[in-house]
Amino acid sequence: MPPIDLATVTFSIDDGRLVVRATARGTGRPYRHTCPLESFETVAHELDAAGSQGLTRVDLHERTGIPWTRINVAVLFLYERSIIDRTGRRGRLYVPASATVFEDAMTEYYALREGDQDA
Repeated sequence: MPPIDLATVTFSIDDGRLVVRATARGTGRPYRHTCPLESFETVAHELDAAGSQGLTRVDLHERTGIPWTRINVAVLFLYERSIIDRTGRRGRLYVPASATVFEDAMTEYYALREGDQDA
């Protein structure tokens, strides 16, 4: 994922995939990537199971084999929806901001799919 302007990030669901759109910092080029529901569910489960010890993106990749860009999309969505927080050195450790990470993740996913942007 290129460095993106977080102020331009938007999410949508397209054909069962979580889609992130943003603008790349510096170049202004549009950025779009997706994360299939199955990958999103797996990331949410892993973060839920890790609890307060948290996980890094490297941990998620090593545990699941999910491609980096899919992990990035899932983590960005969970962070933007305040389901996880960033901590540790340079904010690379993701920890739950909720006692029910998986349930909250799925609630937000389906609310987005159904068009409820305020969920």
